[in-house]
Amino acid sequence: MLIVGGGVGLAPLRSLFLTLVHDIERYNGITVCFGARSPEDLIYKEQLKEWS
Repeated sequence: MLIVGGGVGLAPLRSLFLTLVHDIERYNGITVCFGARSPEDLIYKEQLKEWS
């Protein structure tokens, strides 16, 4: 499963990710690609570290 989001676009994808992670074997892994103008603009910084 590939999830792509940028800046605040990651906010609605967070709930999708949290739902998918409970059944991760079904999706053969999850890849999240995200970006922002600068590191300061990233949301969920701590959670992104936990998810990796």
